[in-house]
Amino acid sequence: MKRGTLTWVARAALVAVIAVCACMARAAADGGSPAPLIVRGQVLAVGGGFLAFTTGDAVRLGDVKVPPGIGLGRTVRVTIDRQTHTVTAIDLDLSRPVPGEIDASELPRDDVSVDPRSAQTPAAGHEVVAGASTGLVTVTIDVHVPDVTPPSDDVYIATDRTNYSAAELRMNRVDALDWTVTLPLPAGSALRYEFTRGSQASIERMRDGTLVTPRELTAATGAVANDTVARWADKF
Repeated sequence: MKRGTLTWVARAALVAVIAVCACMARAAADGGSPAPLIVRGQVLAVGGGFLAFTTGDAVRLGDVKVPPGIGLGRTVRVTIDRQTHTVTAIDLDLSRPVPGEIDASELPRDDVSVDPRSAQTPAAGHEVVAGASTGLVTVTIDVHVPDVTPPSDDVYIATDRTNYSAAELRMNRVDALDWTVTLPLPAGSALRYEFTRGSQASIERMRDGTLVTPRELTAATGAVANDTVARWADKF
């Protein structure tokens, strides 16, 4: 066989090998395990087999050890198995970015275990609807603030989780005087809280100006609190 013929045969064989490899790669991509999802976000709470981000979404913890020091406001990177939709790793070392990681606000709905948009319609007052005894449940806190509240100011919740840090968690504005927030919390846990405008100087007060006794809400499915701020410490 001539050299030219050999060269043609070799080229044809190489093309065939490349085609087979490409087919195998596509088959593996179609039928193999999907790549894990890498998510970065701030922690709201950890408990009952779930990790909740400050976005309001929670992911289920698989067979993974939760590192010490994880608490409200701590930024973590988690690895999620796309087949089981569970967290398989939690990383606290964020000094180096990981290619392909996404923010917690971009979590696909398939990987979310507790989503505030699936919360039940709140009942009136502080009524608590019975919920699951384990895991995380979704609770809602609504508040009406005084007419003297500056329209440019935000309203925050300060809770016992951070020893009532004045700007712990910003609420979402409903209208000029009404605010709301939806939280995933460990079922059965008690949340003690009060309202501020972001500082101790602007914390809420009783109508006579005295200190407010922190409110308390027990976490259960569909739990809701409808609260009213009587006055602010810096507004008479």
